[in-house]
Amino acid sequence: MHFSTKLSETVGFAGTHAAEARGGPTIPDGFGTRLREERKRLRLSQTELATAGGVKRLAQSQYETGTSMPTVRYLADVAHVGIDLRYALFGCRDDSSLLSTAEVSRIEERAFELVEDFVSTQQATYGAEGRFALFQLLRARLTEEAQLKFLEGAAG
Repeated sequence: MHFSTKLSETVGFAGTHAAEARGGPTIPDGFGTRLREERKRLRLSQTELATAGGVKRLAQSQYETGTSMPTVRYLADVAHVGIDLRYALFGCRDDSSLLSTAEVSRIEERAFELVEDFVSTQQATYGAEGRFALFQLLRARLTEEAQLKFLEGAAG
C-alpha cells in the first residue's frame, strides 16, 4: 500500500473522482460550513481570516462555500488564530480528557511518525508549519479513534 493511501485512510478524507484519479485526499464534506462557523465563533471577518491564512478574501469565500479547497499552509496559518482544525475538518471538538497521558503520548508519537513517513515520500519540501498542520490533523484523528474505542469499551 502506498503511504499516501495510508495517510488518507488515517485522517479519513473522502475522495472526489478527480482527487482519487490524482491519488490525493480531499477535504471532508461540510468543511466550508464548519470553517465559517469557526470564523464567526472567533468574530473574524472573511478578510481577517483570509489575511491570517495568507490568501485573498475571495479564496476564503470559496473555502467557506466548498467551491475551492485550502492548502496545508493555509490550515496551519488559521490554526494559529484559533480555528479548531479538528472541528473544521472532522466535525468533532478536541477533547482528549477521556484518555490517559500515556495514550495521548502514544497518539502523538504515531502522528509524528506518520508525518515524517509521508514527508519522506514527497517530492515537495514541507516546512515546520506544514508538518505541524499535518501533525495536528493526524493527532486529532487518532485521538478521535481512541476516544471511540474507549467509549465502546465503557458501554460494553
